[in-house]
Amino acid sequence: MFSTPETTLHLLDLLGGWPGALVAQQSFRHKTVKASFQRGFWFTVVVNLLAVGWWLKSGWATTFLP
Repeated sequence: MFSTPETTLHLLDLLGGWPGALVAQQSFRHKTVKASFQRGFWFTVVVNLLAVGWWLKSGWATTFLP
C-alpha cells in the first residue's frame, strides 16, 4: 500500500477535485478527524469557489461556454 502526501491531495482539491474528495472522505472516513488536514481542505474549497466565481463574473467563461 502507498501513501499520497497531503500536499498532493490539497493540490488536487484546489484543481477542482474537492467534490470527489469530500465524498471519499465521508465514504471511507479518511482524514475526517485530522484538524490540520480539514483546515487545508476547506481552504482549498473556498479558494476554488472564489476562483470559479471570479471566472464566471469576469466574462472569461463566455470564451469557453456557449
